[in-house]
Amino acid sequence: MKHLRRRRVLFAAVVSLGALAAAGPAAPAAAAVRVWAESDAALEIGGVSRLDRGAYFNVHGFPGNELSDAEAQTLRDAGVHYGRAFGVLWGLRQVEVRRGRLDPRSLRDVAERQNGSDRKLFERAGGRGRMDMIQTAHPRELFPGDDAEGVDRLLADPSAAGRALADYFKARRPGIGGWFEPLNEGNVKAAPLKVDWGRMIELHVRIARAFRKARVPVRVGGPAAAWPAFEKDGFGLWRRDMGRFIEEAGKHVDFLSVHLYGRSGANVDAILDLMENASLLAAGEVKPIVISEYGGAVDAPEGGAYHAPNDWALTHVSQAMTLQFMARPDRMPKNVPFHSLKAKWFKGHYPYSLFRSNDGNGDFSSVLAFYTFWNGVAGDRFPAGSDDPDVRVAGLRDGRTRHLIVHNEGPDPVTLDLDPDATGPRERATATAHRAAADGGAEVAAVELPAPGTSGPTLGPGETLRITGPRPPGAAGRGGVV
Repeated sequence: MKHLRRRRVLFAAVVSLGALAAAGPAAPAAAAVRVWAESDAALEIGGVSRLDRGAYFNVHGFPGNELSDAEAQTLRDAGVHYGRAFGVLWGLRQVEVRRGRLDPRSLRDVAERQNGSDRKLFERAGGRGRMDMIQTAHPRELFPGDDAEGVDRLLADPSAAGRALADYFKARRPGIGGWFEPLNEGNVKAAPLKVDWGRMIELHVRIARAFRKARVPVRVGGPAAAWPAFEKDGFGLWRRDMGRFIEEAGKHVDFLSVHLYGRSGANVDAILDLMENASLLAAGEVKPIVISEYGGAVDAPEGGAYHAPNDWALTHVSQAMTLQFMARPDRMPKNVPFHSLKAKWFKGHYPYSLFRSNDGNGDFSSVLAFYTFWNGVAGDRFPAGSDDPDVRVAGLRDGRTRHLIVHNEGPDPVTLDLDPDATGPRERATATAHRAAADGGAEVAAVELPAPGTSGPTLGPGETLRITGPRPPGAAGRGGVV
């Protein structure tokens, strides 16, 4: 099947077009693919037309003290949002406990300090993402053991944990994000912690109920599941992990979440469709789906050095998935590529990091190219597409400026046959490509558009093209609803 062939290539090294040419006669010829656009029309998907940049262009991290002013400014200039972070329970553990509840005075003092500190950090970072971050925790933090004391003792009881977390999050607003995943990847952590998966599901239910009862303006969801190979063992993995979570907690939580690595295309669509259908059956509605980690998959050996090709392996899959999620804006409100900030806790270079070293020192990796490629893209959707299902296309216009994004998700190079409205006036348009650099990393490079009536440019496997220019004159007002 075609999508299986595509899935395999995502794990393989993607060679540049120059390398393909050097390989001789065996190199596949670039197939011609027509790309069309209707930039004078409007496109709504489930009532959503406007691009929400905070739904896609996030980093996995918090703008803490580990970032220098210059590093924070670089991320700000690249249009980066802060999407998800651990550590929310650190502040909670500073609160004193009296008579089985958080002490109100201690809670107020801790919340004021934390909110003030976070506000300064986000102001330096440009404010992007502060109110819309996902907060999460490691499962061991919420299952500390029977001999726990203080706040940990409260967290050991699902009902008490729900009340304590609701009180804390309510005190922390508006200084804390709008999404909460209580457990990160609990489905694969339950066995090592010797905690029944059913207890973890019950904790989600208790927390969601407590937040709703206390009217905390934070959405609770999960299970932030790892390894969604749902079809394994005749869908036994689905029934054990995500399927059971949706059956038991689906009607209580505000959203469902999952982590996706190394795959895109039909396989991801099948995962999302399965979750949506199960949600409809269990909860009577399609719950929003949050992808709180996604992108390429690479090895992360301890003691390893920075390896530029890892950046391309990560980001070309992030590009494919981002465009895939953009096709469901009404049902996928928050998505966070797993591009982390500094990883001082890791021995050796952490390949998912935005920096070439764990200390950073202003030396960004080429993972940053993902964000510079998308920087400045904004506006409302217009219809656009191609005649090849492996070539994804998105169109956006912002006033008189329009952007066309084209991604080659297939295993072979393609030569684009661009309709006139796909480029607009070519002498006034600019084109850039996110592609593999000479060192194997990722880069954003200028691309020359062909003369009208001729085909091109050619996109290699995993490459993405952006065409930005003035919106062609035309009769506005036509629209479509999906």
